[in-house]
Amino acid sequence: MKNKKKLTGAEVLLKSFCDLDIDLLVGYTGGTIMPVLDKLDKFKDLKFITCRHEQGAGFVAQGYARASGKVAPLLVTSGPGVTNTVTPIADALMDSVPMLVVSGQVSQEVVGSDAFQETDVLGIMYPITKYAILPDKVEDISNVVAKSLRIALDGRQGPVCIDLPKNLQFETTEIIDLPKTLDLPGLKAIPNISSESQCIKDAIKLIKEAKKPVVLIGHGVIISNSSDEVLEFIEKIKAPSALTMHGLSAIPSNHELCLGMMGMHGEIEANSAIEEADLIIALGMRFDDRVTGKLSEYAKNAKVIHIEIDPSEIDKNVLTSIGINADLKETLRVLNSELDKIEIDVSKRGKFLQKIRENKQLSNSFYEHIFEKGTGDSSRLLMSKIIHELSVFTEGKDNIVTDVGQHQMQTAKFYKFNRFNSWFSSGGLGTMGFGIPAGIGVKLARSDEEVWVIVGDGGVQMNIQELGTVLQEDLNINILLFNNSYLGMVRQWQDLFFEGRRAQTDMISPDFSSIAKAYGLSYRKVETVDDIITALKWSKEETKGTIVEFICEPDEIIYPMVPPGNTLSQMLKNHDDAQSKLNI
Repeated sequence: MKNKKKLTGAEVLLKSFCDLDIDLLVGYTGGTIMPVLDKLDKFKDLKFITCRHEQGAGFVAQGYARASGKVAPLLVTSGPGVTNTVTPIADALMDSVPMLVVSGQVSQEVVGSDAFQETDVLGIMYPITKYAILPDKVEDISNVVAKSLRIALDGRQGPVCIDLPKNLQFETTEIIDLPKTLDLPGLKAIPNISSESQCIKDAIKLIKEAKKPVVLIGHGVIISNSSDEVLEFIEKIKAPSALTMHGLSAIPSNHELCLGMMGMHGEIEANSAIEEADLIIALGMRFDDRVTGKLSEYAKNAKVIHIEIDPSEIDKNVLTSIGINADLKETLRVLNSELDKIEIDVSKRGKFLQKIRENKQLSNSFYEHIFEKGTGDSSRLLMSKIIHELSVFTEGKDNIVTDVGQHQMQTAKFYKFNRFNSWFSSGGLGTMGFGIPAGIGVKLARSDEEVWVIVGDGGVQMNIQELGTVLQEDLNINILLFNNSYLGMVRQWQDLFFEGRRAQTDMISPDFSSIAKAYGLSYRKVETVDDIITALKWSKEETKGTIVEFICEPDEIIYPMVPPGNTLSQMLKNHDDAQSKLNI
């Protein structure tokens, strides 16, 4: 009888990746993951990218997953190797991004002995992943990989972790193929939805009766690839639509029914429409505090239809009139089909829509003044002006990645996204240091497209070492560095709510031209409005990565703003409004 083929646990892991159509791995080597990386040369279809820090590698994996829809497993060693991944994993859980983390663990015979670089990985990972497991037999590896990837991608997506003991990576097994079936009793089937479902009938009734409906578009629209269905839906019911920060780029910003971003730094027209609405239709979102403001006063006059794949989000923050736990794309298809059978009387919405148009004009007149001026009181550039020019220059069609801070909110407000799934940022966790590594991941996924990474002088230094990965992989990405010599968002809160006491927010930065040169990037500094477009053109035409440093106004404040604990109707519309309400 012919002997069955045997592979080491390390080889089974890599073979499983190939069998699951995975082609990119990221991470950092070390003692307990070395046996896996040692076998990489046997798997020519797998490319491994060595980043400069495990946290950076985690954000590279995030950017790649969000831009490609595929998972790039993150391979790290035990101890500090895996603990360095905690932030990007927690970030991925908050923002529903699939990740597959494989951490090397010390050999089973020394587990529990405080061996060198031993860490309780499962204890760390349980609160920040959908699933974490430590295999105890080499025969389990292929099954564990298949299960883990399925869990990462099933339902509401998120990160999973396999903590793989070093000895299992050396041991051999005949069980080398993926299982034909998976035993996953913990996974609940997504409920089916049809025209006969009572929730659909009830939803159609509320939509037909509504005089002031508003649709709220969340990240779930992008994850479920439902842009076409959403556009059909809002056009059928003629409902103005506001977007969460992660919902940006789900529908074109220039669509007549698009109100822009809602919430803390949302548009006047978006927040005002929500406050006045008699029906809220929430699509794939979680009603977090940055969206709702004071929760007890949120949309008090509105009935709520909430369509969400994660049942735990329905009625968690905002009580619903109709909660629909189902796949968003399929639900919208059913709703659109049913809407074809009825007639929506939009004539009764005249005053509501007129008020929205007036609020849009109010916003535009304020923004036009900013764009015309382009500089602040110190004659330095306004971030809002730079983003406006970038939006015009790219026609809203390029890939935009931001770090976290003022520049992030300015981009969310002033970049007009006219291409689906072209916006990438850290939302729920709000992680500074996200921008550069996530931009690398997006570029790896979309190598032939322009990627603009927008960072502040604070966040850029949190994962600046990943410029080494840009150099190593010869990536042509455009890094726009907004240097205002402050941690701008915290400084804004200090100016508005802490009587102007700027405690520990001023920044002294290195010579970024020298940084660029050290990493083999082209560099340009911009200090005048007239040079903005010239610099953007230059960056796009360069054949290697660039850093364009903009010297920005240190006192710029983002308006509108809903102060913490306030309602959407209590937003600060502009600086004069803030001065009168806050007595600053």
